[in-house]
Amino acid sequence: MPQTFPVVIGENGFAWGEGLHKDMKPKKKEGDGHAPAGVFKLGIGFGDQNMLKQSSWPYKVISDQDIFIDDVKSSYYNSFQLKDSNIKDWDSFEEMRRLDGLYDKAIVIKHNMNPVKPSFGSAIFFHIWRSNSLFTRGCTAMSKNNMSILLKWLNQDDNPLLIQLPSNIKL
Repeated sequence: MPQTFPVVIGENGFAWGEGLHKDMKPKKKEGDGHAPAGVFKLGIGFGDQNMLKQSSWPYKVISDQDIFIDDVKSSYYNSFQLKDSNIKDWDSFEEMRRLDGLYDKAIVIKHNMNPVKPSFGSAIFFHIWRSNSLFTRGCTAMSKNNMSILLKWLNQDDNPLLIQLPSNIKL
């Protein structure tokens, strides 16, 4: 895998996320257009069937029923669920099978997942970009080819982490 490749982030840059790093401010909030800054574990990969046998990383093939809950009042906030679930307590969610193909290859970034804090941001992923000049609403996106390279390269036994920080940060 190349050592680096270009990505795009949230339209408003970075705000500190909920991850493995110490508590920092300003904090990422639901819908703020910031990508989370910090250190994060990676969750399951997901998308179309094409990646299933090409990667050793845990991977879920997405169906029309798969959604990701972004309703801050839901007890299922920041998790995968099924659209026709009998346990539905949410009013808003993100469709995982998209016509624009952004989630044809993607990985959950474990931001705000342990523990989940309502309003601190949900549905944060590595995914395919629209273009290298268009920001996301809070995710980290890359080309389809680089997303495939990343999914093939990841190895669960290595316990990889995402470290993303603004260039002007002083640690």
